[in-house]
Amino acid sequence: MNDFLRLLADEREIIGVGLRYARALDSKDYDTLVSCFTEDAAWGVGDSQVSGHQAIVARASSVLNHLDASQHVTTNFEVAVDGDRGIMRSYYLATHVSHTNPVEPHFVVAGVYHDELIRTPAGWRLRSRVLTTWWQTGDPSVLGSAFSAIAQGS
Repeated sequence: MNDFLRLLADEREIIGVGLRYARALDSKDYDTLVSCFTEDAAWGVGDSQVSGHQAIVARASSVLNHLDASQHVTTNFEVAVDGDRGIMRSYYLATHVSHTNPVEPHFVVAGVYHDELIRTPAGWRLRSRVLTTWWQTGDPSVLGSAFSAIAQGS
């Protein structure tokens, strides 16, 4: 495969990791979620990052398991590849729904993901995903007690 085609294939696979991540969150498929990350990956918001598959699943499930639904939309992918390392910047819009919330059933948060990826024998994986929130609306208590840990991103 020539260099240009290899670069296109790498970019497509990296974007695919971001899309698979969103699908895994919304379907609460934690096996697929951890397949997006290296075993020692860091994930979260600023100083509230967790590391490793078990911690990532614990954090995600603490938010998602009590929701009626969520929808994570990712877009505006910017990818740069340098050999077996890559970076990606993309936007997210995450809607969380809990019909048992007496105040407001929705909490929406939007921002940007900053990712570092590496090529592994199993394909591209996130080594780090840092979430930065640009805005939010609705009732943050929809996220339950986990809100304090991830209120600035999802």
